[in-house]
Amino acid sequence: MKKLLSLLSGIGIASSGSVLTANTINIKQINNENVEIIEDLNEGQTGPEINVNTIKVSDAISKIKQTAEKQTYVSINEAIEAIQKETLVGTEVSLEKSEYIVREENKINGLVHLNLALTLKKDYTWDNESLESTLYVSTIAKIDERINVDKNEVLAKFKELWSTIPEGEGKVEHKKYFKSKNEALLEILQTEFEYGQVTNAIIKSASNDEGKVINDDIEFEVEVLLDKNHKWLNEVEGEKTMNLNTFNFYLKIDERKEASFNELNTDIINELGKNNIKFYSEQEALDAIEQYKTESNIESIKDGGVSLVVKENDISSQIHSIYDKEFIIEAKIDEKIYKWSDETILTKEINLLTLIDSRIQVKQNLVENQLKDAVESKVFASQGELVQAILDTSLEEGATVLNIKINVVDDETNIQVIVAIDGEYRWDIKDDSNEPLTFEIKSKVYDNRVDFSEAAKSLSNTFKTESFANKEEIEAFVEHQKVNGIDIEFVDANGSQEKGWIINLILTPNKNMTWSDGTNSSQKLMVTAKAAK
Repeated sequence: MKKLLSLLSGIGIASSGSVLTANTINIKQINNENVEIIEDLNEGQTGPEINVNTIKVSDAISKIKQTAEKQTYVSINEAIEAIQKETLVGTEVSLEKSEYIVREENKINGLVHLNLALTLKKDYTWDNESLESTLYVSTIAKIDERINVDKNEVLAKFKELWSTIPEGEGKVEHKKYFKSKNEALLEILQTEFEYGQVTNAIIKSASNDEGKVINDDIEFEVEVLLDKNHKWLNEVEGEKTMNLNTFNFYLKIDERKEASFNELNTDIINELGKNNIKFYSEQEALDAIEQYKTESNIESIKDGGVSLVVKENDISSQIHSIYDKEFIIEAKIDEKIYKWSDETILTKEINLLTLIDSRIQVKQNLVENQLKDAVESKVFASQGELVQAILDTSLEEGATVLNIKINVVDDETNIQVIVAIDGEYRWDIKDDSNEPLTFEIKSKVYDNRVDFSEAAKSLSNTFKTESFANKEEIEAFVEHQKVNGIDIEFVDANGSQEKGWIINLILTPNKNMTWSDGTNSSQKLMVTAKAAK
């Protein structure tokens, strides 16, 4: 080291780009880093004329070009950072401008023209002293800003097509399926990706049996095309793929028809159950079940997809006027062409509760005539007298007056008489019901009741022919309305003279008056007024 310093002390230093003359040294440049090592020379030798900090322009530019072109960069910044990191010692690089024709919404994918400022650091010079310390250098770099898409990410999106659907909405847990191959293709093609789209889908395997109902896993081949801002992860650079990738997977196709057990169960109970029909013997009920098999409107019964079998059931020996009898019906499904709507194929049971009826018949017309004979064409001084006359009427055996409702309209009295029958009797009507029946008859009686419907009709007819400028006119008009036995109160109105009005009123029976049902509570009424022409 002392020898080195001694030698350097004899060197003269000039201005920028100065040339050093050494009589006792030569120069070696190693590692491409402008590091200069001074070695002893033999006495009498003369060294060459040198520049300690001289850089060849071509070397600097070559280094930039080599770095810029050695790989594809994910951004211009990454390319610049790489160039700056590997530039020759004594120089520094900055980006002046980059040029690449690209729409604002798109990513760069191609060769980008980089206009760089190549600047010497302090105490360094170019080998060509005529050049400025800062040079503007053009180079190109392959920039690919597109976002990587993993094939597994796409496949995960398709996995939704064969996912397991949890129990719910009346179905057991089951694998997702499609009702036809075309339905599967349609959903595949409609699968949406933020970064691309499905461009093609074909069926790779399927049953060749024409007319056979498919219930199997079918292979599909699907092509996915990425948009211009995305690329496939681990894509081989330079390989021509149109940004396409192919995916193969299996989807469940189940073309079988669905039979709704709930629909079948409900239909049988509605058609044959105790709440809708009564049988005069158990055998008659069994015959009705057999007839249902041939006359049912349920598609799965008509086309043989579901068969019905009554479990062995002894004919009951009990003797009652009316009693319940349960029949257990097995519903068996043909699993080749059908399945239950809950995705099962198990045999299900229908518990059909029927009503066996041996009650005595009561004739409806006879009871009605007996009531009419008691009160029609007669005038009663009071409702009490009218009710007494009805209660004293002798009716058909087993029939009893249960309740009486009276509605007086003007001078006419409308009467509803509810008649019940004992448990061992039934009406002679279609469903053999023993529910109470209502008979409507007429008579005459003085009454203090007012009819809400008539009042509502009268007021509606009055208002709909009127036109009003404002609410005040409406309120004043209401105050002058009179309906016998009823107070009328204005509540509010919505609308305008041009479009018409909706008017809210409250009607209340006057003192000592009631509505036709005997109540006297206030009732709301909405009427309309016409628009001005």
